[in-house]
Amino acid sequence: MLNTRTAKLMAFVVCVLILLAVLSLFEPLYGNICRYNEYRDQTRCTPDHLLYVGIWYIGVFFNGISAFATASATVGLVFVTFLLVRLGQHQAKTSNAQLRAYLSVVIGSAVFQDAKFKFEGLPEIRNNGQTPAYKVRMWITADIIADDNVKTYDFAKATPADLGDSQASIGPTETRIIRAFVTDRVPDEDVQGIKDGDGVGLWVWGEVHYQDAFEAPHFVRFSQKLFWLSDGVTVRGQYGNRFVGID
Repeated sequence: MLNTRTAKLMAFVVCVLILLAVLSLFEPLYGNICRYNEYRDQTRCTPDHLLYVGIWYIGVFFNGISAFATASATVGLVFVTFLLVRLGQHQAKTSNAQLRAYLSVVIGSAVFQDAKFKFEGLPEIRNNGQTPAYKVRMWITADIIADDNVKTYDFAKATPADLGDSQASIGPTETRIIRAFVTDRVPDEDVQGIKDGDGVGLWVWGEVHYQDAFEAPHFVRFSQKLFWLSDGVTVRGQYGNRFVGID
């Protein structure tokens, strides 16, 4: 907003210009516009009313800057278009992030060794996103690992060279149970200590690869230590901090 003093000054200038234009109609002043035509600097160049000359020069001025104005408008249009494209890309990226599938691997159940079974881990894959996960592929393995060896254990040694192709999918809020059992049996006297997680435990770990609804690839890497509560039935666990990752 203009302050009062500036507004008054502008109103005064406008009034003066209008007054001079009106007075020029009664007291003609003359000029010419011949310097831009074939009669330049010749006596055949007739004088014109100064008001008309002023209007003509104003037209010449705006005609001269029209190319600049057009170029400026073009540059401005390109810049605005660029901003709109970037905004659209950002909105699409945000929308995809909100709608895509998000798989996670949570602690599920387990089987302890007895006369019939070996130790086995059964984690759950969950889709916490709003669209399905497609082409779901995975690998999982299990082993009995002492607590003292966890920090140096080579979890990556079980990584397969190729997971192959898959048409499996997991819809929103759906779960899938995956399983891996320990290859070798342990001495029977060690079973209870493993169930209690006392210095040693049943570990399961692996990776899940998938594509979201927008065909972008993702993966989840997980590791878990599983143990049983004192009732001998209820399974609990803790998530590892070494073989983990998400994308």
